[in-house]
This record gives sequence, structure tokens and C-alpha cells, in this order.
Amino acid sequence: MSQEPVKAWVTIGIIIATLIAGDVLFRNLFPGVLGAMLIFSSSAEFLVPVRYVLTDRHAAMTYGWTRMEIEWKNVRRIITTEEGIRLSPLEKAGRMDAFRGVPLKLDTATANKAMQIIHKQTGL
Repeated sequence: MSQEPVKAWVTIGIIIATLIAGDVLFRNLFPGVLGAMLIFSSSAEFLVPVRYVLTDRHAAMTYGWTRMEIEWKNVRRIITTEEGIRLSPLEKAGRMDAFRGVPLKLDTATANKAMQIIHKQTGL
């Protein structure tokens, strides 16, 4: 699960409550299932394990059914944040930074190892 188990269990409780509320209020399971799926999909990064992969060809982040990938040749900037590293395909900083690229949310020790690989692969 996540690094914050209390919040994860609260989220799971909300998903279950949505299932029950949908069944009780609409007398049909479909609205509850739909609501639960929407909540789960929006919080999947928080609830399911996140897997990071750095290969000779690309960097990727996978969780649930979501996969974010960027080939090394497309990395234009390496952005270091408090949460880790973001590999961006954009040359200049701008409004789209938050929506483009691959975030690698890593602790300090792992981020340092990842940076060595990233610098080697990208030449940046």
C-alpha cells in the first residue's frame, strides 16, 4: 500500500461507502460501482504499488493500469523536486511541466543512484 497507511485505509473506506451508498440510494449497484471505480482510479497511485524502471532505452513509472514512459533521447530536462526527479521532454520550464514527463518519486539515497544512471543515459 502507500507510505501513509492511515490515509490509504480511509480512502478504501470511502470506496466501500460509495459502493454501499450507490446501492442504497439508487437501489442499483451500478452507480456505486461506477463511483467506486472513479475514486479508485483517481487515487490508484496512492493505493497500489508504484514501480520505477530505468533501462538502456527508457525510464518508466507503472502503477495499476497506468504506465508513464519516456525514452532517453526525448529527455530535455531533469527537474529535481522534494519528491524526487521529473524527466521532462520540454526544453524550457512552463505551465505544461506538471503534465508532461515521468515523475520518479524516490528517497534521497535512491534518487542519487538514479541520477547517476540518468546522467549516463541522457548526457545532461
